[in-house]
Amino acid sequence: EAVDLSITWFETESMLLLTNVDRFWLEYHGNNWDVRVGRQRINWGISTLWNPNDIFNTYNFLDFDYEERPGRDAVKFSYRLTELSNIEVAAAGADQVNKAVAAVKYFTNRWNYDFQFSGGVYNEIFTLGAGWSGSIKDAGFKGELEYFAPHEDTVAQLNLTAELDYVFKKAWYGNIGFLFNSNGISKPVDNWSLVNFQLTPQSLMPTKWNAVLTIAKELNPLFSANLSCIYAPGTNLIVLLPSVK
Repeated sequence: EAVDLSITWFETESMLLLTNVDRFWLEYHGNNWDVRVGRQRINWGISTLWNPNDIFNTYNFLDFDYEERPGRDAVKFSYRLTELSNIEVAAAGADQVNKAVAAVKYFTNRWNYDFQFSGGVYNEIFTLGAGWSGSIKDAGFKGELEYFAPHEDTVAQLNLTAELDYVFKKAWYGNIGFLFNSNGISKPVDNWSLVNFQLTPQSLMPTKWNAVLTIAKELNPLFSANLSCIYAPGTNLIVLLPSVK
């Protein structure tokens, strides 16, 4: 980040007091436009678990100790074309020039579906994205795809996700989806400790094919239980993510 907003107030052998600022920005609103400068969440994702379009703030769902989606030091400009369409332009700096991110996104609504199209540069790599959100009868239908062009010693890459979700009777919720990472692992792995699970916009999962099933139940207005199961065929990876909120 451009500014270190983490402060360690004191540290002993048995105690540590640390604060970290995730959101800190200035914002100005015009008639049809807004501009925001500072540490912010640039949320371009549509899907629930995996967000290929979210090249500014990748959400690591495996980091169960920290559920808040991360912020980033950036500038974002938004212009409203109509009540159902807008354009956003965003840029985020980094310690190294080749780690900067800049992109533009167009959002619109057609045929009761939300659509978005984006393009920009991620770590000097040109990228194009698209996403949609709507419904098939009573089930929600969402998806995103992101293409990264070949660059120097890297090959072209495509990330694609799609999902269906449904709210059942008695506050039960179900979600089923998949993620395709064209550069992911598709063969059995002997030592998983050597696989990088530090998720990035280019590697939302280290495996090529990934399926997810989520079941959730609202026990009362303040308490719910959730279980997600991720399976990667070819590698036979299974991840279980139970949570209580």
